[in-house]
Amino acid sequence: MLSKTKFLSGLQCQKKLWMEIHSSELATPPSETTERMFSFGHDVGARAQAYFGEGRLVDRWPIEDAANDTVEAIENGFRFIYEATFISSGRVVKVDVLEILDAKEKRVRIVEVKASNSVKDEHINDVAFQRAVLTDLGYVVDSCAIMHLNHSCMDPDSRDLLIEVNVTERAMAAERMVRSTYPQLLDLWEKEDKPDVGIGSHCSKPYECAFKDHCWADVPENSVFNIPNLKMETSAALYEEGIHSAAEAEKHVSLSDKQGLYVNAVKAGKPIINQEAAREFLDSLEYPIHFLDFEADALPINRFKNIGPWRQFPFQFCCATMEENGMIDVLDFVHPNLSDPRENFVENLVDEIGLSGSVVVHNASYEKTRLEEMAQLFPQHGEKIRSIIQRLRDTEVGLRQSIVHPGFKGSYSLKAVIPVLVTCPILLDYVGYEGLGIQDGRQAGAVWDKYVHSTDEDERGRLLLHLWTYCRQDTLGMVEIVEVMRSWLGGNE
Repeated sequence: MLSKTKFLSGLQCQKKLWMEIHSSELATPPSETTERMFSFGHDVGARAQAYFGEGRLVDRWPIEDAANDTVEAIENGFRFIYEATFISSGRVVKVDVLEILDAKEKRVRIVEVKASNSVKDEHINDVAFQRAVLTDLGYVVDSCAIMHLNHSCMDPDSRDLLIEVNVTERAMAAERMVRSTYPQLLDLWEKEDKPDVGIGSHCSKPYECAFKDHCWADVPENSVFNIPNLKMETSAALYEEGIHSAAEAEKHVSLSDKQGLYVNAVKAGKPIINQEAAREFLDSLEYPIHFLDFEADALPINRFKNIGPWRQFPFQFCCATMEENGMIDVLDFVHPNLSDPRENFVENLVDEIGLSGSVVVHNASYEKTRLEEMAQLFPQHGEKIRSIIQRLRDTEVGLRQSIVHPGFKGSYSLKAVIPVLVTCPILLDYVGYEGLGIQDGRQAGAVWDKYVHSTDEDERGRLLLHLWTYCRQDTLGMVEIVEVMRSWLGGNE
């Protein structure tokens, strides 16, 4: 049956829906981070049910039994029905919150709950699909609403945490598209051949497709998709025309100077280095040099106050301080328990970095934003935090200005540059990320959450080691990058 989830898959890409139906084994299994996002959605849904109060939760399986339970709940006079289930002509919907306005006249209100901070276009399509199914079953849908998190609410226990937005008119307008689309999607159950849909932005928007690895398997290294700042629509059009390699692109599309440099590096098969830019970055560094990386998490419903939904809060940092004589001291900090980590984080950070020396980070805008938030939240540490902000130096900016490397594949993230640049590591035991217990920042947040919730000392020790190793990889990787940049200047810096 065509559920609202499958309907949204089909809207994103008909090939995606076909593969969900016929070739689901080709999907990449959901990551730990994705599973966590699902659980967040359940948490927000449960909070919404608590806001509405007493009602009937429909949670039976199979789906036909759930639909029967919904009809029974309406007949028994429940005002609110949670996960109300309806089936019509091969379509099935589960309404997060169905408010019965008049059971005899079948007048209802639909409330769709989202663990986001705003209403998005895909949410409207979701509601429109639900409205179409209920209308076809003879229900009069008086109004439709999206209930989402209130980004400005700083108290997770407040009733203001969730807010409703009336989307009736937008849902009614989208319903016309819904009705014209779902017959095409229902036909996919009978089709033996998958739709011929090329790759492009729809592989990641509005949701990351579980079949992306499969569909992109033949895309070569340094493809047109790796050309820096080339619009996805342009890259996809080139690829569809058979122009796959970045080296071929300049014959078919106008490129900027930076894009042209990347293409030239790909064609030459070697990096293009700007020594003067590298020298300028290195000359900006003052000892002691503090190489800093920190990790942050974000929750839809926080455990502590003075923070809104999905707002980032740091819980960990690794700082490697290099003296002028080359000696390096490394400090690892991870907040150890369920309490608010922010003040403990700040106190340890300002104590470690002090008031002198450059603070080297990668992608400084992220660290700067978090530090500015901490300065506002803890004014007693404001002067020291602002001192750190003023001394920030960004290895990403330094690399962007001084090297174009085909091995980066158009990216300047640490995961892209460290394995390419650091061929003879001084501090790192391993220059890649594949073998680490944590693969990215979002997973670091999930691992830390497990760590602070665990009461098993062995498990806590294992998780803590994963956190230390991952954060150190980025921090020491920046030290290695600076040493590589020095080598471009003949070791004279």
